Amino acid sequence: MTADVRLRVVADDVGQSTAIDDGVLALARAGHLTAASVLVRAPGALRAMAALDGIVELGVHVQLAPGDIAGADTDRVAALITAQVEAMIAAGHSPVHLDLHTAALYGLGEQAVRSGGVVAEAITVAAHYRLRFRLPRRAPAGLTAAQTAAHEQAVAAAAVAGVTLPEVLVTEVPDAAAVPAFLAGLPGLLRAGGTEGAITSPQRTGDGYGLSPGPGPAVEPEVGEVELVTHPALRADPGDSLGRERVRQYTLLASGGLHHR
Repeated sequence: MTADVRLRVVADDVGQSTAIDDGVLALARAGHLTAASVLVRAPGALRAMAALDGIVELGVHVQLAPGDIAGADTDRVAALITAQVEAMIAAGHSPVHLDLHTAALYGLGEQAVRSGGVVAEAITVAAHYRLRFRLPRRAPAGLTAAQTAAHEQAVAAAAVAGVTLPEVLVTEVPDAAAVPAFLAGLPGLLRAGGTEGAITSPQRTGDGYGLSPGPGPAVEPEVGEVELVTHPALRADPGDSLGRERVRQYTLLASGGLHHR
């Protein structure tokens, strides 16, 4: 990677379950993570934030139910997002980024109940608190013409508001055996501006990391999340010429919502 490229990978869904939180904490302590996104409404949020405090940066993983936003005006939606940011601040933590819990909140998928989701309001809140926002400047593949237009409008709005966005969002994790080849091709995928990666949240087991969307026995990973997260090529190196300019964060999605094309 070149000095003008940053790799951001953020641990999502923190607070949702003890299994998720323990796995994220273990990876953070091992030096594999530098940030995590917290579901501040979740029962385990306060405990998880306290455990991660001082180890990784924290962000707000906005969670809104369809009933919260269906028919809601802009002011109401912005207030709901603001309340979640303020909840983290009230708990004694300073968020550094903002992202959305589901595709529907981005206005995508069959479960979307609001045109454009809550992206416009999220950008407004992110600008107010000077937070990064997870919306790739490069449009994802597979968008309809209408979705592409909405994406372009959102990216433009973020630019006007001074909100930092990643250049591209990587959500497809290779099989474990293909991780080395994936890493070899990563520089060609990245563009100057930053990259965020999305992988499934790990659960710490007796002799390694398993995967589980919540409490219960861990299952063996079908894709190379753990191999990718812990690969030496992505581990911090004190002698790295990029120093603090290399932002190494891993997005850990607990919902198992990764879909290979």
